[in-house]
Amino acid sequence: NSRPIEYALLGLLDLVDDSHSYQQELDQISQDEGNQVLDTLVQQFIQGDYVAIINSLQSTGFLMKDIWHQLFLEDTSAEELIVNAVSSFLSPNLNQHQLKLRQLTILVVGAACLQAFMQANWTGPSIPSDALADVVKLNTLAEKYLRCDAEPPYPLVKFGSLVWISRLLLYTCRHQLSSLKTAPIWCIRYLYAHQQLFHDVIPDLMDATFANIDIVAQGILQEVNFPRQLSCQILIEFSHFKRYYYDYVEAKKFLRQAQNIIGLKLELLGRLGKRTRFQEKELAQLTASIKCESLDGNRISMEEFSKIKPPILPKDVALDDDTVLNRIKFSNSEDEIPVLLPIEQAVVLGAGIEVLQMTPDHELLKEEILAYVNSNLLHPQDWSIQMISLMIRSKIESKHHRTVERSMMQLQALVENINATLPPVSQRLKYVNTVKFPPIWIMQRELGKILTDLGAIKSALDLYLQLQMWEEVIMCYHAIGQRDKAEQLVRDRLKIQETPTLWCLLGDIRQEAEFYERAWEVSNHRNARCQRSLGFLHLRAGKNAEAWSNLSTAYIKSKQKERAYRTLQEALKCNYENWKIWENFLFVCVDIGQFEEAISTVHRLMDLKEKYVDTEVLDILANAVTTGKTDWQGELASKYKPLLIKLFGRVTSAVTNKAAVWRSYAKLYAQSDSTEDTDKQISLLQKALRTACQSPQWENSVEDIKLIASYATSLSEVALGNKTDKADNVAQSIQILSSARLSLKSIVSKIKRQISFVNTAIDNQLEAICMDLEEKITSLSDAITAHHS
Repeated sequence: NSRPIEYALLGLLDLVDDSHSYQQELDQISQDEGNQVLDTLVQQFIQGDYVAIINSLQSTGFLMKDIWHQLFLEDTSAEELIVNAVSSFLSPNLNQHQLKLRQLTILVVGAACLQAFMQANWTGPSIPSDALADVVKLNTLAEKYLRCDAEPPYPLVKFGSLVWISRLLLYTCRHQLSSLKTAPIWCIRYLYAHQQLFHDVIPDLMDATFANIDIVAQGILQEVNFPRQLSCQILIEFSHFKRYYYDYVEAKKFLRQAQNIIGLKLELLGRLGKRTRFQEKELAQLTASIKCESLDGNRISMEEFSKIKPPILPKDVALDDDTVLNRIKFSNSEDEIPVLLPIEQAVVLGAGIEVLQMTPDHELLKEEILAYVNSNLLHPQDWSIQMISLMIRSKIESKHHRTVERSMMQLQALVENINATLPPVSQRLKYVNTVKFPPIWIMQRELGKILTDLGAIKSALDLYLQLQMWEEVIMCYHAIGQRDKAEQLVRDRLKIQETPTLWCLLGDIRQEAEFYERAWEVSNHRNARCQRSLGFLHLRAGKNAEAWSNLSTAYIKSKQKERAYRTLQEALKCNYENWKIWENFLFVCVDIGQFEEAISTVHRLMDLKEKYVDTEVLDILANAVTTGKTDWQGELASKYKPLLIKLFGRVTSAVTNKAAVWRSYAKLYAQSDSTEDTDKQISLLQKALRTACQSPQWENSVEDIKLIASYATSLSEVALGNKTDKADNVAQSIQILSSARLSLKSIVSKIKRQISFVNTAIDNQLEAICMDLEEKITSLSDAITAHHS
C-alpha cells in the first residue's frame, strides 16, 4: 500500500490525530526487502533534507550516470532523454510491487526538487550554490525550457533547474504515475510555482492546473477514507489557485468545502471594545466569530497555550503609537476566539485573502480583513501562517498614516526572517501552498511599494533595480522626472534580450503602438499584456469610440450584454454622430430590456438617417409593450406604449412602404375596448395588407403568399370582431367588412392562378391557404348580411 508514503509526503503526520498509526505503516514498509532506499528518501523528505535527496540521484540509480552526464551537454533533446530514462526506470518487466516502489521514488524526487526550489526562492533558509553544484550547471538549459509565450522566467530566480526537473518528473511524466492518486496534487503545486516566475497569467499553465484540479476533485477527494484534514488543506490550496486565475466562483466553492469538512463556522460581528488609549466609552468593533465543531482532539486551552514554549516564529512588530492601541481591547472575554489549530488558522486566513482579492475597495474593507488576520495573530503556531498574516496586515496598514511605519518595519522583519537559519525548512514548508506564500521577490516588491507611498522614491528605485523589476523602475523614473533614463534602460535591456514585456514597457514610455505590435509578434501572438496596453493607448490617443465599440463587441460575444451597454454608452460620448455605434447600442438596449432607451435610440438614428428603419426591432418593441413583458427594472413594458406610438407615427410618416412596420404598429391598438383604437387598428392592418400586396410578383413566392395571407386573416378577424349597435357606425362597419372581403377575394384569385397541379406539395399548401381565406370571406359576407338585416 503506497498511501502511507504518499500521505507522509503531503505532511499528514503533522495533521492527523492518529499519526502514530501512519508512522507504524511507514515503519512496516521500510522493513520490506528492497524498500530501504525509498524509506531513506522518504525520511529525508519528511525532515526537509531535500538537498540530500537531490545529491543522491546518481547513487540511487534513478538517473544513470550517462543520462546525468548528457544533460550537461545542453542537448536540445534533454527533456526527451530524461523522459526516456523514466520509462526505462519504470520497465514493464517489473512486478506490481517493484513498479509501485519506483513510481514512489520518482514522486519523492520530483517533489523534493520542487520543495528545494520553494526553499531557495520562497521560504528560506537559503541554499548555498555549492550545495547543489551539479544542479547549478543546468540553470542555463532550464531557463530555455521554462520560457512561456516567449517570456523568460524571473531573472533572479535561484536554482531554476530544480523546477525544470520537477516539471519533467511531476508533469511531463504524470501519466506514468497514474497509479499514485496524490501525484496530480504535486503536479498542481509545480504548475503554480512555475506560474509565479511570470508577471502575467500563462494560459497553458492555467489550463493544465484546472485539468489536474478536476482530476483530484473528482478522484481522491471523493474517497471516504481520505483524511479530512489533508482534504481541507488541499481544498484551500485549490481555492487560491482558482482565485489567482480569476475563477472566483470555484474558488469560493472550494473554500466553503474546506470550512465544512473541518466544521469551522466563520462570521463577522461587532463586539464592544476600545481602539485608542484615551477612549472612555466602548464602541462596537468589527471582529471575527469562530466556532469549531470538530477537530477538538488536539486543541488546547488558552491557559495551556500561555504555558507552552512558543515556537520559532516571525516577530510581530508592536504598534508604537501614542494614540492607537496595539490591539483592540474587548470588554467581554467570554466571546474570545479559541486557540485554533494550524489547519483552522489556514482556513481563516483563506477567508481573509478571499475578502482582500474579491471585494471592491471601501471603508470597511480594512476592518473586515484585519478581523480575520488578527484572529490568527492571537495564538500563533505555524511559521508560514504567521508570515502571511503579518504580511497582509502590513499591506492593509501601509495605507494609513498611523500604521504605515509599523507596516514598513514589519515587512523588513519578514524579509530578514526568510534569511534566518531557524526554524528549519521542514517547518516552514508545512503550509506554504495552503496560505499562498509568495516568492521572496514579491515580498520585497511590497516593501518597495510602501517606500513609494512614503515618498522615498530613490530608496524604492534602488530596491527595484536590485530586483530587476523594470516596470517598477520605470514608474520611479517617471515619478522623479527622468523619462529619458527609463527609455535608455529599456533599450539597453532589449539589446541583451528581446522579450514581450520589455517591448511593452518601451511602448508605455513612448506611447507608440509599434512597440506593442512588436511585443505581439515576439510573443507569437500570445501575450495579453501587449494587446491590453495597445487598447489603452487607443483610448488615450483619441480613438476612444472605436476602442469602446470593439470592447463592447467582445462583451457581446461573451454574453456580457450589461457591460456591452455601458461600454457603448462610453463610445457614444466619444462619437455622438456615428450611426453604426447607435445601431449597436439599439440592439443591446432591446436585448437587456432598456426599452425606453431603445425608443430614444431609434429617434436618434432617424435624426442621423431620415429613412432608417429596423422592422425586427420595432416588432420586438411592439410585442414587449402588448404582451406583458417586463423591462430591465422588472416593471411592465406597457408603460412605454405612448412613447412607442409616437415613434411609430414618425417612422410611418417617413417610411410608408414597409408592410411589417404597419403590422407592428397595429399591434399597439389591439386588445382594447375602445372603438377608436379598433378603427385605428383596422386602418393600420389595411395599410399593412395594401403595402404587402404592392410588392411585385408576390404571388410567385410561397413565403410571401403565407405572409400576405396572415395579414389578410388578421384584418378579417379584427373586422369581424368590430361589433356595434349605433346606426352611424353600422354603415362604417359594413364598409370595413366589404373592403376586407374585396381584398381577400383579390388575394385568393391571384393565389389560385399559381396552383399548377404539377408540384403537389406546394399546391397542397396553396389550396389550404385559399380554403382558409374563403372561409373568412364567407364569414365577412355573413356579417355584412347581418348588418343589413
